[in-house]
Amino acid sequence: VDLYRETAAKVAAGADYYSTVIAWQLQHGYPTSPFMVVRLPTLTFVEAALGPVGTSVALVALAVIALLATMVRLERAGIGFAERLAALVLLGAGLALTAVGPVAWFHDAWAGVLIVLAIAVRSEKVWWPSVLLGLAAVCVRELALPFLLVMLVVAWPRRREAAAWGGAIVAFCGVYLLHALAVQAAQPPVPVVSQGWLQFGGVPFLLASVRMSSVLSAV
Repeated sequence: VDLYRETAAKVAAGADYYSTVIAWQLQHGYPTSPFMVVRLPTLTFVEAALGPVGTSVALVALAVIALLATMVRLERAGIGFAERLAALVLLGAGLALTAVGPVAWFHDAWAGVLIVLAIAVRSEKVWWPSVLLGLAAVCVRELALPFLLVMLVVAWPRRREAAAWGGAIVAFCGVYLLHALAVQAAQPPVPVVSQGWLQFGGVPFLLASVRMSSVLSAV
């Protein structure tokens, strides 16, 4: 979180994102290679523009909108009251994490909320807002790419919508290529290479991950 805050503050003051984030990651002992260990700059630009408080408020507001949009969508689809209430509780519990501590600084939280909103506003007649929200999600966190692929499959019988999802995928690939080149250009003479992201820690690690990924982190 300190790394994200420091980077946003520097970018807000006019510093270049890539040289700044590489320098901070080196200083804090984080790897700088391969390129995917450096986050896309999208959220940093948002944080630099809105500031710490504005960033948190914006994420919570987006989560509330996503929750309300989902409830409206379920009601219009004829889903029963009991099912809508269960959906409200379950989805609300997940989205409530956006109001906990420094979650607004994490890219995954923004991508997740954008995906929920993209699903809520999509219909077979009006699908373009969903495509734009999906593209925004993947431009914040590349791990949202499977969502775009799933939506491409879902939309396949409708050529125009499928083409739009395919176009979003191609556009993101272009963005990610530029990101990779920018990270490579900012590398130090001897990059610090990541030893891998996957680590097994047994049941305690699993339980700790569940706690940190839910409102239980506030308990």
